[in-house]
Amino acid sequence: MLQGIIDRLLSWKSTALAVVTGLLTILSATGVINSDALTNGITATGQLYEVIVTLLGVIVTLISLFKKDAAEAEAVKSLFR
Repeated sequence: MLQGIIDRLLSWKSTALAVVTGLLTILSATGVINSDALTNGITATGQLYEVIVTLLGVIVTLISLFKKDAAEAEAVKSLFR
């Protein structure tokens, strides 16, 4: 039984999620933070996610646009000869 508890604690993802959830619950229950702060935080996280996805899309697009492939370059050059 003790080994199962230790194994669960060593799984850092579930431990981190449980600690964050528990901390937010305690802070909300004691009135340190209100539900509006949690809602705004979730909204901000969603907006941050959208910005990151957009930036990654732009970066991948620019890399694809300016990437040089020797075979493609020769094929395009042959069209204008």
